[in-house]
Amino acid sequence: MKTFLQRHVQVIFLAIYVILLTVSVPLSVVYLVEKHSERHVVAWFVAGIFVLATIPISLYDIALHLSSYTQPDLQRYYVRIIWMVPIYSLDSWLALRFITVGNAGVFLDTARECYEAYVIYNFMMLLLTYLRKHASQDESDMDDVFHGHMFPFKYWPFRLCVKPWEPGKQFIHRCTIGTLQYTLIRITTTLIGLMCALAGRQHGYDKAVNGTNETLHIVPPNKYYSDGAISASNAYIYLAFVNNMSQMWAMYCLILFYYATKDRLKSVQPFGKFLCVKLVVFFSFWQSVALAVLGVAGAIPDSVYWTSYTEETVKSSIQDFIVCIEMFFAAIAHHFAFSASPFIDYAAASPSCWESIKSMWDVSDVKDDIVAKTRTVIPTRRSHASDPSESSRLLPSTSAGELQSVSVRDHSTVNSPSDSTHSKHV
Repeated sequence: MKTFLQRHVQVIFLAIYVILLTVSVPLSVVYLVEKHSERHVVAWFVAGIFVLATIPISLYDIALHLSSYTQPDLQRYYVRIIWMVPIYSLDSWLALRFITVGNAGVFLDTARECYEAYVIYNFMMLLLTYLRKHASQDESDMDDVFHGHMFPFKYWPFRLCVKPWEPGKQFIHRCTIGTLQYTLIRITTTLIGLMCALAGRQHGYDKAVNGTNETLHIVPPNKYYSDGAISASNAYIYLAFVNNMSQMWAMYCLILFYYATKDRLKSVQPFGKFLCVKLVVFFSFWQSVALAVLGVAGAIPDSVYWTSYTEETVKSSIQDFIVCIEMFFAAIAHHFAFSASPFIDYAAASPSCWESIKSMWDVSDVKDDIVAKTRTVIPTRRSHASDPSESSRLLPSTSAGELQSVSVRDHSTVNSPSDSTHSKHV
């Protein structure tokens, strides 16, 4: 039987969207006119059009999942990944709007980058959950999950840096840890960058505009951290290098895992999901690096064209503007890659709207996963030769039937030994 949300999701969605348009568009037009169409205001307005087109698509997909929350063990990861698009889009738009307001851009970028790391975690957990469902009927089926090292680690001298991995659960464990290390490192470097930016901020000053009585408020570059600044005295280049190395290894492990499991996960079409996450998360990082290089090469216009901004501010603004546009196309791609259609079953028991929302924001599984993996990383490294089954903690033996029938209430309160195993070790 359909719930209230299932019956009225389209009407509710349309009403919210109309209200947002009615309020935001007139305010944006008024602001555009008052500022006499300054360049950054025009860019902010154009980006806002894409944001208004992006957010409804993602919110509609989220509402469809919540209205048909029949498999919470899978759909919670779907919803968390879909949230990435509106968060990226709105965050970049606000950073573009408050470009000259103190450290607003620094805090907004910190929030976006932390959620980026969170998405990588959820995507890997989604693949592991799918894999567990596939192997739940025959646990021995996991013993041949393997793919040999690829370029460049299969060739000398890079192969000297990475030892061959054993097939089966040890291979899965190595891919999982290799991917999730980026989550930890990304959050750590983001927080270090935030502290450097706060410690190195400088007070702005007013500058007279030639031929007019107007003055512009100029904010000098940060002493310790400026996004996109390539300088030995700036923390950005060091943090970017660490992020780059961590990201490349995480991508390598994800690619190995994909090729090793693509046949088992064929029914869920993992390539589209993999491509969506890869393009949004990893491409945005390389895009910011490319803008930094262009700035050093002198390809970005100087103060003759951007009288009120520093070069670092211009590079950050261009990045935010491009992200706002890109997220519109990412929202369309996510609509198909992370569709709610496979989960819509009006005959199945569906939780209430409130229970679905609570489950969406419940992150207790993240804490359990962190604890489980912290306990297994060091012991597993010490005992691979003697007991390779240590890595099996990453793949608990939960049957497919249990996964499909679990409810939101069952997810939040452990009711059986198998549920306890799942919550601790996924």
